Amino acid sequence: MEILMRKWTLRCCNFKIRSWRSGGAAVEGEGELRQRIEQLEKRQTQDDAVLCVVNRYWNQLNEDIRVLLQRFDAETSDESENKSK
Repeated sequence: MEILMRKWTLRCCNFKIRSWRSGGAAVEGEGELRQRIEQLEKRQTQDDAVLCVVNRYWNQLNEDIRVLLQRFDAETSDESENKSK
């Protein structure tokens, strides 16, 4: 019975040691993950800023094209009216 108790005690101690070691590794890995998260958040902020600028220029291009098409349509209709007369 005493030998069985010692085996269980050793198993419990080994389990605690393994848990402690893996917990320490998790803490080290946690710092790396936090750093990686900060890098990704910074990159996302930069990407959002770039996308905002691209979106602004894209909208301006759409507006410029719309105005050009209106002018072209107006000129085309004027030309067709002059040819009709």
